Amino acid sequence: MYRLVASDMDETFLARDHSIPAENLRAVRSMETNGIEFVPASGRGFDSIMMTLAPLVDAGLVPEYVISYNGGCITHVPDEEVVYSRTMPLELAEEAFELSRELKMLFHVYVLNGPVWLHDMNESERRFLEGRMLVSEFEGNDLGFLKGQPIAKCLIQSDDFERLHEVGDTLDELGHGRLASETEVVYSSDRYIEFCPKGVDKGSGLARLADLLDIPMDETIGCGDSFNDLTLIQDAGLGVGTAGVTPDVRPSCDYVCAADCDEGIMGEVFERFLAPDHPRA
Repeated sequence: MYRLVASDMDETFLARDHSIPAENLRAVRSMETNGIEFVPASGRGFDSIMMTLAPLVDAGLVPEYVISYNGGCITHVPDEEVVYSRTMPLELAEEAFELSRELKMLFHVYVLNGPVWLHDMNESERRFLEGRMLVSEFEGNDLGFLKGQPIAKCLIQSDDFERLHEVGDTLDELGHGRLASETEVVYSSDRYIEFCPKGVDKGSGLARLADLLDIPMDETIGCGDSFNDLTLIQDAGLGVGTAGVTPDVRPSCDYVCAADCDEGIMGEVFERFLAPDHPRA
């Protein structure tokens, strides 16, 4: 019996236009009716997740927990209590910022349950972020203004995704070996290289929440579409990919949906693995 379903947000639970497909709303309601916990698991911050989940909330389907920052934070939604979090030292964020300036690429830094700060905004990113999250821009050559604030993760953005993979593979040669050894490096949305605190990923976030809820990992489902969902898919009892799951993640999926994110995959997941008449339900 599967009792906990964790899903990536962008291009998995959400359609490409950031809306929630009707099929997903129906499926989450069916999960609630059958006592199955649905949990968003995203690289976004808590506020951005809840803003996007407004239709779910309006339908009376408020999730009890949210996994944010790629597994770096777990929040109990009703009272917004952070039940688990991991952050990175300011010096590591400074090194990621220095790398972005050397590459002449846009930089994000996420403050735990606070603002997302951007340096060197470009029009491509402005269009991409519209409707996804609220951001603040900063100037200058250091992150001193964040001293004492809990930093959840950092991102570097480029429309040249292959170049970002090259950067991740050559951090030592670029003089940034500390980022390679002291952070978790992941890629997302065909435009980001992300640096998270060591040991932070969506799979470990799911494991911590499952332990909190006293649910064995083999009774969990993890749904995703890209590399930053890999550990979620690998570590869950059942790993599910969307029809558009990336080629590097597809081999790790136990099941790949016929539906894509625009159609809504949760109905298919519910009918095949969670419905009361299914052998594992």
